[in-house]
Amino acid sequence: MGIRRLPGRTAYRLTWLADQVEKDAKKLLLKSLLKILKRVEQESKGRLYYGHGLETGTLKRSIHFAGKGYPWASDHVEPSYTTPERGHRPITLEFIGRRLYVEFGSGQHYALFYHQKYDRFLREPWEKGMNEFRREVEATWRTSL
Repeated sequence: MGIRRLPGRTAYRLTWLADQVEKDAKKLLLKSLLKILKRVEQESKGRLYYGHGLETGTLKRSIHFAGKGYPWASDHVEPSYTTPERGHRPITLEFIGRRLYVEFGSGQHYALFYHQKYDRFLREPWEKGMNEFRREVEATWRTSL
């Protein structure tokens, strides 16, 4: 909010900047979240190795994050050494109202089996990343006051 005294008058002009501030805040949140999501994705993929949930690499290549409504079932392919990386569509994380929706996982049908068998390779990095994001937002909020 900008307040400016008008010359020669006792009145003040108020410039309301809430929309711009909200837009800038959302931009910073998205930038920070994308950085953390990339780390979460790398850590999840790093938890799979030969003898520990990794056979052909298809499951590892299928782990990614996406915006709300991503068609995860379309990611399923038969295990093979030559399958491409899944989920390489433009990532559009968007606010719906004041909420930001993000999905993270794998579209492989057998992913849940390996997730439960091998140390929750999706959930633990996700929770760690979201806690890091929460701390970063709180620290940014405190420093901006």
